[in-house]
Amino acid sequence: MRWYSLMCCVMWSPFALADQATKPLPLAHDGYRLRELPAAPLPRQWAREKGNLATDCAVVPPAPASKPGDLEVVPLVKDRFFNKFFQGGGRLLRLVTQQQGVPRAVIIRSGTWTLPRLAQALAAEEGILKRQGQTYLLRVPLLLHSGAGIVVAEGESLRLSRDRGSFLISMGSLHIRKARLEGWDESQDRPAVVEEGGRDFQPFLVSWSGSQTVISESTVAGLGFAENLAQGVTLAVGPQGLADYALPPPARAVVQGNHFEGMYSALHATGIPDLQVCRNQFLESRLHAIHLDEGSSGLIARNHITATMGAYGIYLNKGASGVRILDNDISENRRNGISISDSTAIILAGNEIRQNFDAVFLQNADQVLMADNHILDNQRHGVSLRNVGRIRFQGDRIGPNRGVGILAQPGAKTMSRTAGAASANLAVAGLSPASPPRKAVDAGGFKDASLTTAAGEAKNSAGDEKADSAMAWRPSVQKLEILDVVLEGNHSSALVVERPYAIVMDSVDVMYPGVRRRPVFRGVLNAFESDILQRLSRKKSLVVEPDGKTESPGKTKYVKNHAGITSGGGRGMQKDVRVIKSPEKAAE
Repeated sequence: MRWYSLMCCVMWSPFALADQATKPLPLAHDGYRLRELPAAPLPRQWAREKGNLATDCAVVPPAPASKPGDLEVVPLVKDRFFNKFFQGGGRLLRLVTQQQGVPRAVIIRSGTWTLPRLAQALAAEEGILKRQGQTYLLRVPLLLHSGAGIVVAEGESLRLSRDRGSFLISMGSLHIRKARLEGWDESQDRPAVVEEGGRDFQPFLVSWSGSQTVISESTVAGLGFAENLAQGVTLAVGPQGLADYALPPPARAVVQGNHFEGMYSALHATGIPDLQVCRNQFLESRLHAIHLDEGSSGLIARNHITATMGAYGIYLNKGASGVRILDNDISENRRNGISISDSTAIILAGNEIRQNFDAVFLQNADQVLMADNHILDNQRHGVSLRNVGRIRFQGDRIGPNRGVGILAQPGAKTMSRTAGAASANLAVAGLSPASPPRKAVDAGGFKDASLTTAAGEAKNSAGDEKADSAMAWRPSVQKLEILDVVLEGNHSSALVVERPYAIVMDSVDVMYPGVRRRPVFRGVLNAFESDILQRLSRKKSLVVEPDGKTESPGKTKYVKNHAGITSGGGRGMQKDVRVIKSPEKAAE
């Protein structure tokens, strides 16, 4: 019997070794494992290529026809709306000082007014609206009631006096086309300059709920200062504080083909759905160029954003959802080119982002697609992720940057917003960067290795739907996909991922900077670096994920398995898993 057993071992051992050689062993290290994905192809298309994503700007609506209406000049203290608006903060006292007496305002209650008609109607009121050719200087605040409108026509210039405390509030229709809107310094007879810090009063524009604002092919300059609702061109939900004021539908706005220069924060939208910001130039804003928050959505496309002196080129926060940032040129901003926090269902595609601090910074965000962006020559990182749920990079070229190409950190902050809500937001916004049907792949708690965002594909199974409904920013659900991406010449590292992300990689091209080889992968990927490069060179798809089978990090035991290969001794560890020793363990 012993002789028979020995002969069987001798005969069958070459076949067993050959079979083992054809099946690469999965790798595990410090609570993570690396394995190859099935042969089913990962998605290569995103929604714009499939025609499911609206990328074109809306057609600019024509200016409304002029029609008669009513207006009046009233003391601010006698108008209910203005009296509420200026309570607190010394705002009314400041206007008293600037107007050297009881401050007045123009209230347009009905009709559609052109600037010539407005100047004619106010001719009897001294010091309200001065006209010189096609240039009009407004020296008091102006309120546009619901149902009323103002048209600033081609070639006209509307100046808002900083010295006299002039500004514009719209609850009706404001249409500016091929014209100029600017703050004006009367004492110096020149355009107003927003000082660093923005503490001093500057003229501003606010459009409330129910309003329609169209600014196209125009110049907007010298507006805004560091006070709520007065930071430049502001689109907001309101007015607030009027108990018996029934809020109309959200404000609507189209901002296309304009030149914004020398603003405090050029464009700020709060709670505005389907905002259209296309083909504009934003130059030298003191704070942000474009700021969307609190449920705003829409399209930001083909803009040139440069030289913000305080913060970010594009800033999304406080629940912005369903925003598409496409084909923009974002450069030379003092801080981040794009900063996104506490937001969901975001698409960034076709942008060139260069010479900023961080090109893209995302924090507490979920369901983000980055596709075909060129991110280069930034002072620090290309893309910095902190506590980001699910994000896919597809076709991006990242580098050279002075820091890390992609830096992913789990972060500690939690959010109440669930993944189910994020999927619903995508469905409402009509976004669908989803993959074609494919075999489900278990990747560290995920049932699919793609970013599923279409309404019909938001849930892969009944089990997923139940899990997603309760998911609220736990590190175990953070997932990073990198497909067809070039990480070229990033000086610190191509990719740094800290726990607990699951990382899917396919067709990633890592190019070293210069002639000196620098680190390619750091964080949880450092131990797998050579194995990842070998698989990527063979065009393999792979996933690095939390194992879930080993003991806690730093407590892995090392034993010999039946094949003589070092293996972890944690509970449930498979015998054919090759465990890589960390340098600290090797030294012991």
